[in-house]
Amino acid sequence: MMWTTLPATAVAFVVFFLAGNSLTITATELPPEALELTDTLEQMFRWSPLLLVPFLFILGGAIMKKPPVPTMLLGSLAAIIIGMAYQGFSVQNGVLAALNGFDISMVTADGFDPAAAPASIATLMNRGGMKSMVGVVIIIYCGYAYAAIISKAGFLETAIRPLAERVKSRGAVMAATLFTELLLLVFSGNSYTGAIMVPEMFKRSFLESGMGLKALSRTIEDIGTIVAPLVPWGSSGAFYAGALGVSIFGSGGYAPWCVTCYVTPVIALLLAVTGVGVYRMNAEEKDSALKKYELEQAAL
Repeated sequence: MMWTTLPATAVAFVVFFLAGNSLTITATELPPEALELTDTLEQMFRWSPLLLVPFLFILGGAIMKKPPVPTMLLGSLAAIIIGMAYQGFSVQNGVLAALNGFDISMVTADGFDPAAAPASIATLMNRGGMKSMVGVVIIIYCGYAYAAIISKAGFLETAIRPLAERVKSRGAVMAATLFTELLLLVFSGNSYTGAIMVPEMFKRSFLESGMGLKALSRTIEDIGTIVAPLVPWGSSGAFYAGALGVSIFGSGGYAPWCVTCYVTPVIALLLAVTGVGVYRMNAEEKDSALKKYELEQAAL
């Protein structure tokens, strides 16, 4: 992911640096709403570097390439233990938060009244839990089923053959993949459909162009994750708009400042054209990968 995200982040840094230096500062304090939010959070929780432990579990597991599910469960367990031992939550509330999501009514800190908390606190905090992921899991199952049906029936091959036959170079394959992922993201409103279907569509094209499948996986994220905040009817766009309290497009919208959303796909295309960071395969590696792909397809 860093092949595309780090350059995009650097471009965003330059844009924000230039924009920030061109602003006229009219106030030196946070807005009243932000001050109220931070004061309430101070009342609700005790803050310490100890709270970073669950994040360190997740980060360490990712760096060491440990299986994601046990790693996330370990991080969640660490968060529950810290919540009980350091924040004063009960065992029952710790388990309920993991299952149903956190609720500010669970907070027992002295001087904090959940009923008197600002509405923005409830909007920010009352969320999460395993049940909140049920919709995502259903979408994934349906997406796999849909992709399997149209692939086995030949619909997928018929639909993409005209495009796949015309794109041979790395740049053309990358452009077609980015565009297809973008269409699926816009029409479905989530990145999961594209994450399931795009590999089926373009795996052969990536291999034939000599690009490794790591580059295909990254390309899916370059649109499905990075551009998702710009889709108002998608889960990401709806979350950001709701959490920030601003629209995506229009006057005051955050879309113009989503620099990484626009730059990342462009960098992905440039990398494909130049051959940098696309895990290029030699002729022997390409033939071996294509034979493996054919065997996988024959086994379906």
